Amino acid sequence: MSVDLETLETITSALDRLKGNGVIITKDEIDDRDKTSMQLESFALENYERPVDDYLSVTTLQLAGGGETITDENSEPLPYSSYDIPLEDIQSFNVTDGQVYLKTSRGEYTISSLQ
Repeated sequence: MSVDLETLETITSALDRLKGNGVIITKDEIDDRDKTSMQLESFALENYERPVDDYLSVTTLQLAGGGETITDENSEPLPYSSYDIPLEDIQSFNVTDGQVYLKTSRGEYTISSLQ
C-alpha cells in the first residue's frame, strides 16, 4: 500500500485526537527496537524531494513535543523536540481509540496514548 490521501487523512485524524496528551512511540526496525515517551504537542507531514540522509523518506510523519527515549537501563531526553517516522511504502495500518499502528517497508511503529 503506498501513501495515499485517504490513509494519511485517517492517520492525521487519529493523531489530532492524541494531541496535547502523553504518548508512547514504539519503533521496531531491523535489529532496532526503541520506545519513546512524548508529550504530543503537534505533528506535520513533511515532504522531501531529496532526503538529506538515509533515515528520512520522501514523506515523513514528524511528531513534535518534549520527551525521552526509554531503555532497559535508563531514559535519555530526545535530542530534538521531534520524532520522525518515515512513511515510505505503508504496507498496513490500524487506527483504534488511542492508538495508531503503521507497518512500512522499513519497520513497525505504534503511537499509543498514555491515558
